[in-house]
Amino acid sequence: MVTAFRWWVSTAVVLTAGWGCHHSEERATVISFREGTMYASDTMAAAFARRPDFLFLEIRYDDRYPYQNLWLRFQSRRVDTTLDVQLYRADGFRYGRRMGPYARMRIMLPTALIAERPDTLHIIPYMRPDRLPGIWQWRLIYPTASAP
Repeated sequence: MVTAFRWWVSTAVVLTAGWGCHHSEERATVISFREGTMYASDTMAAAFARRPDFLFLEIRYDDRYPYQNLWLRFQSRRVDTTLDVQLYRADGFRYGRRMGPYARMRIMLPTALIAERPDTLHIIPYMRPDRLPGIWQWRLIYPTASAP
């Protein structure tokens, strides 16, 4: 009898928690690089009607990428800053979730990159070489409600 009661209580808690959580729909701005090669001229721009609740940048890359890190520049009405994204450790270990020959690194970006009013976020490679093999895709992920 006590075991059945515990089962009902735990089931009710799980169901209530599931209904109470609201996951907003996500939207992504995607840029794919031809033949897995990113160039210094490749940029991404995403427009926002308001500051998003969350902001993720996802990078897909492979072992052809010749450096440990990737420097990116973020420009908006509010900021102009750079970010150092570590893709490999010094010993060659690849960070990120492995997907066959690729890895996917997802990092949370500060939402302060976007101003309160309508704004556009530009993401620009900030590396010396003009050509960087091994970078296949960038995805900027944010709530649909933030999109214009």
